[in-house]
This record gives sequence, C-alpha cells and structure tokens, in this order.
Amino acid sequence: MRDNKRTVIILIFIATLLRLFFASQIELGNDEVYYWTYALYPDWSHFDHPPMVGLVAQLFSLNQYLTDDFFLRLGSIVLSAASTWIIFKIGTKIKDSRTGLYAAFLCTGSIYCSIISGFSLTPDAPLGFFWLLAIDAMIDFLPKELITSTERRKITWFGIVAGMAMLSKYQGAFCGLESLFMLFSTIVGG
Repeated sequence: MRDNKRTVIILIFIATLLRLFFASQIELGNDEVYYWTYALYPDWSHFDHPPMVGLVAQLFSLNQYLTDDFFLRLGSIVLSAASTWIIFKIGTKIKDSRTGLYAAFLCTGSIYCSIISGFSLTPDAPLGFFWLLAIDAMIDFLPKELITSTERRKITWFGIVAGMAMLSKYQGAFCGLESLFMLFSTIVGG
C-alpha cells in the first residue's frame, strides 16, 4: 500500500513537471483562446459551455493579472494532478491500492487525461475533477443500507461537486443521472 501511494505521488510529480514545462513553451491553441474569453467576460452560461473554465482561468491567473499562457493553463494542470490522486483513491476503495495505481497510470498515460484535460485550458479539466470527486463520494454512500449523518454529509458533498461538474460542462448533468442509475441498480440488484 505504502509503495503504491509513493509511486502515484512520483507519477503525479513527474507528469505535472512535464505539463508545466509544455505549458511554458507552447502557445494557446484556438479553443484555449476561445475559453480565455470566458475568463475575460464571466457569465453564468456562454454559447456552448457553463462558466467553470473561465472561473478556473481567473483563479489561477489571479483574475487576469498574470496573462501568460502558462498561468491560464495552470488550473488544468493542478486539477489534473488532483484528479490522478482521486482516481488512485477510487481504485483503492473499489479493490486495493494496486488497482488504484493501475488506474492512475492508465489515466496519466491517456491522451485525454494528459493533454486535453490535463494540460489545455478547456472545460474538461474541471469537469473531470468534479466528476471524480462525485464518484468518490458516491462510492461511500451508495452501498450503505442505513443512512447516518456521515452518509448525509457525503450525499450533500456529492450534490455540491455534481453541481460543480454541471457548471464545468453541460455533460456534467450525466453525473447526477449516473448516481440515480447506480442507486436503482443497487436497489434492484440487492
């Protein structure tokens, strides 16, 4: 367990260093410039996405004080590192730390998690982060037969992070539907 945890931390560290290096060397792409305007002109909803990508860019660029491409991407890089840790945690809860380790490596090795949501200024980074937090919470309360105050806190936390996923990308609405499906299959299957 301890070695797997250490390996995941090293994996996150190396992947984050590589992303930070590339963020400092590569200019923003077309989509990233488009999402940068979400930070420049915040609103509850833009033409095709909710506001979270703009809020993340604002936060990590200190409200546009640091407008370098590096700082605009920094939020995605930090959220990607946190997402890898959450994936490790989920795998550990589902089976064991070795499963979590494999999940972290698979996530980090994928184009989607490493580049699209792990490096680029896109709505995918906050969506993935909040969705994973919702799954992590759901794993704790769904299999329970008796709902105590601990499960109620987890359910409330799930609602908050599922809502944040919906504020990240409209597909985040499926996060709530996923929990209803899991609840239904638990009731029917149990």
